[in-house]
Amino acid sequence: MKKTIFVALCFAMLIGSLLLCGCNQAGSGTTTTTGAGTTTTTIASPYAGNWVGSWSDTNGYTGTMTLAVANSGVVVGSIVNTTTGTGTVVGSVTAGGFIDVVFGYTIATYEAVGTLAAGTGGHYSGNLNELYGTTLVGVISLDIVRH
Repeated sequence: MKKTIFVALCFAMLIGSLLLCGCNQAGSGTTTTTGAGTTTTTIASPYAGNWVGSWSDTNGYTGTMTLAVANSGVVVGSIVNTTTGTGTVVGSVTAGGFIDVVFGYTIATYEAVGTLAAGTGGHYSGNLNELYGTTLVGVISLDIVRH
């Protein structure tokens, strides 16, 4: 019960971050000019936008994932595990492709960390360490494409 409340609270905070930061298309940035004439440009995350893809792990589980990445790199979405059901995805991705997300299922919460790399045809893939608490429980192979 505590894990479910924690995951729901994290998801709500990340949704709030998305609302504050916006989730525009990749490549768009914001330019702010101060009264002193100084211009600051914030470049959007190269991963900003909507993504879909498939995954499998070293424990034999497979499924799909749908992600929305904000200009700030905040990630929210959903994950489908063909064995255990549907869960939420919350976390972040850096401009360099380092991704750290939490998968919240009703039965358990897992963290996945790793680096995404560009593939062919607009696909990005990576092998993410799958953690239950601080224990490594598997490796997830992820393949996503902008939707």
